[in-house]
Amino acid sequence: MAARFAALAPAWCDREADGVDPDVCDVLDAQIAAALRCPITSVHHTVKEAHRAVELLPGCFARLEAGDFPAEWFSRLLWRTRDLSDHLLGLVDETISTWDLGMPPDRFRRELAYLLCWVRTREPEESHVAPEERRGVTLDPVADDGVSLVHVTGPVPEVMSFAKRLDATARAVQQAQRHALASGAPVPVDPRGEVSRSQTAATLTRIRYDLLMSASFDTGGTGVPADRFRINVTVPFLTLQGRSSAPGMIDGVVPIPAQQARVIAGGESFWYRVMTDPTSGHFLPAPAERYTPPAPMLEHLRLQHPACSLPGCARIAAWGAEFDHIEEYDHEHPERGGATAIDNLHPLCWQHHLLKTLGLLDVVRESSAGGSPHASTWCLDDRAIVHAEDDRDMATPHVVAELEEAWRAHARVRGRGSPPQEAGGPSRPRDPDIGDAGDSSGPRGLGPADADDTDGSLGPPPF
Repeated sequence: MAARFAALAPAWCDREADGVDPDVCDVLDAQIAAALRCPITSVHHTVKEAHRAVELLPGCFARLEAGDFPAEWFSRLLWRTRDLSDHLLGLVDETISTWDLGMPPDRFRRELAYLLCWVRTREPEESHVAPEERRGVTLDPVADDGVSLVHVTGPVPEVMSFAKRLDATARAVQQAQRHALASGAPVPVDPRGEVSRSQTAATLTRIRYDLLMSASFDTGGTGVPADRFRINVTVPFLTLQGRSSAPGMIDGVVPIPAQQARVIAGGESFWYRVMTDPTSGHFLPAPAERYTPPAPMLEHLRLQHPACSLPGCARIAAWGAEFDHIEEYDHEHPERGGATAIDNLHPLCWQHHLLKTLGLLDVVRESSAGGSPHASTWCLDDRAIVHAEDDRDMATPHVVAELEEAWRAHARVRGRGSPPQEAGGPSRPRDPDIGDAGDSSGPRGLGPADADDTDGSLGPPPF
């Protein structure tokens, strides 16, 4: 931990200092993210933490380097002091660096909490630290397999009041559901019909969720534009058939289990067909010949680049991305500039689009052996070069490998013939992918084998 902090601390860039160019700091963040292989959004915090450890907590850091300060305790110290001024952090360092760290961990936590409570009284509390100012809602689109989270943060009285109102409403709805089931009346707040089918009132947890999902927002008369994009749920064809367990993907970033993907697909009145390369899974492009990409092209670009194209940036393309011409479009002479085509477009968040416009970022598309670009090379202000592959349907290579292995297994069986069954012996288990041994129909979906070919050389699989 000490070595990592010592390596990262010199990269600290105080964006609030006089004469500091925030755009240069943004590029530096991208360079560090490429080196650490971490999201750009976490770089500023990571480097600031190293700076605080090395420069503002020198006494404690020296004990960390010497192996005297437990790493877990040091992490707690950094987290608990994240809102302190440099002056107060110096007081904390002077005190803790003299402690006998042979104490039990629970005592260290108590001593640290007591010290910080006392230290904070030495200076007026900054407005952004006060609980009244710590209000916000954050989205976690990839919290778990098929599950996302919304976090609400705010002062205890406000959040507790909201939680109590939500709970009281849920309890009233639950009681109304019980009365409706007993009397045969329509069941309130039953969007999926689960209560009516089970004849059991929903849990309070489920009712709270349904109430929040059906809530409307008071915008004070402000009009809200329609969604720029639909939500794309990409489902491999064999998953739809029930012959594969390959997951689906929501907007190219959130994986969902195969069964959940099938349920979503089954609830739609029509589907969009997305063509991919049958072996690599790369999305096949749609054409265009104008500056503003048409809707099908934008949808294709979101499949190919589900997030901002700059490596390390996780901002989802469907949430406010700007589609940038890699080779600039010439508005006066379109034939001289970059074309509005799949291979010359990519989504960038507004921040990184600005950095590319300023010349602090540059990108070049790379072509594969087949001639179609499937990757990009980024130059981050001449200090770092990053190679980034385009997104693709990740299930395709696995499905292809399974089909090829099934074909080879079938070829081996055809080559040696069917072994005779012993009388009264147990029948051999049937493999649903390759059929019974000796079955001349071949693997399902691959077509019949040549009846005269008995040496196992059936040639390449027909796909």
